Amino acid sequence: MRKISLYFFSLIGIILFILLIKRIGWCEIKDAIYSLSLWKFFVVCLLMFFAFVLSVYKWKVVLGAFRVKAPFKALLVSRTVGFALSYLTPGIYFGGEPLRAMILKEEINLDWGYNIASIIIDKTLEATINGVVILIGIIYILTHFTLPVWLFKALVFTLFFCVGLLYFFYYKTIHKSGFFTSIIRFFNINKIKELKGIHENLRNIEGYLEDFFCHKKEHLVSAATIGVCAQIINLISFYLIIYFLGARIDIITLISFISLLYAAFFVPIPACLGAQEGSQAIAFSLFNLSVHLGIAFTLISRAIYLMGVVIGLLLLLYFQIKIWGRRIFANISNWGKIIVDAIINKTGNNKK
Repeated sequence: MRKISLYFFSLIGIILFILLIKRIGWCEIKDAIYSLSLWKFFVVCLLMFFAFVLSVYKWKVVLGAFRVKAPFKALLVSRTVGFALSYLTPGIYFGGEPLRAMILKEEINLDWGYNIASIIIDKTLEATINGVVILIGIIYILTHFTLPVWLFKALVFTLFFCVGLLYFFYYKTIHKSGFFTSIIRFFNINKIKELKGIHENLRNIEGYLEDFFCHKKEHLVSAATIGVCAQIINLISFYLIIYFLGARIDIITLISFISLLYAAFFVPIPACLGAQEGSQAIAFSLFNLSVHLGIAFTLISRAIYLMGVVIGLLLLLYFQIKIWGRRIFANISNWGKIIVDAIINKTGNNKK
C-alpha cells in the first residue's frame, strides 16, 4: 500500500511538472537558467552548504544540552543521509529522520531516547523558523492581493495549520502534558495492548523534550540563534539566485516567495515535484514578474538540493558497506575463536 501511494503521488508530481513546463515554455525557462554563470552557481552552492553546516552545528548544540559529545563528522553524515531520504519521500520534513537516528546510533551508540529527542527538537526549531517565514509571507500576500477563492482558502488553511500545530506542540511540551501521547490518548491508541510499550517510550522521549524547552534555556537560545542564522543565509542564497536571473526584489517580496516555497513542502509528493514549481509560478505572477523566472529559480534551487541528495545517497551506500564490513569481521572473529578453541581442546586431549 505504501509503494502504491508513493508511485501515485510521484505520478501526480510528474504530471504537474510536465504541464507547467509545457504551458510556460521550456525555451524561456532554459534561457533564464543559462543566464546563470558557473561562478554564480558556485557562490550560491557555497552559501547553501554553509547554511547546512550551521544546521548540523545546531543539532550538536541540542545534543550538548543532554551532555552528549557527538563528533561533528558523525552528525554531518547522519543529517546529510536523512536529508537525502526526506527529499525523495512525500514526507519532506520528516521522511528521513528514522534513518538519521539509526545512523547516529550506529556511529556513536547513542541512547535511543536522547537520539530521537534531539532530532525532534532540531526539526521543531527548524519548523518554527520556517513557520515564521510562512506566517509573514502568507499574511502579506493575503492582505495585499486579490486572490482566487481556491488559493485564498489554501493559504488560510496552511497558515492556521502551521500556527495551530506549532502552538499545540509548544503548549503541551511546556505544560509537560505530552504532545505525542496526547494525540495517542485522543485516538485511544494507548488502550491497544500491543502498543502500550510505544506509549511508554514516547512518554520518556517527551520527558527529554520538556526538559530541554523548560530547563535548558541557554542551549535553546543558542540553537535557535544558529537556526535563524542558517535561515538568513538560505534567504540570501535564494535572493542571489533571483538577482542573478535578472529580477530585482525587496525583502518582503523574497519572504513572500519563500513562504510559498516552504508551504509547498506540505504537499505529499516526492521532492515536491510540480508543487514547488507551481508555487513559484503563482508567486512571481502575483508580483508581476515573469513566470518563467519563477520556474527557473525553482529548478536551480532544486538542482542544488539534488546535489546534496546524491552526496547523501553515496554516504548511505558507504555506511551500508561499513556495516556489512563490521558484521563480516565479527563473524570471522567468532569463527576464528571457535576454530582456535577447537584446536586447543584437541591438543589437550592428545596430550592426555
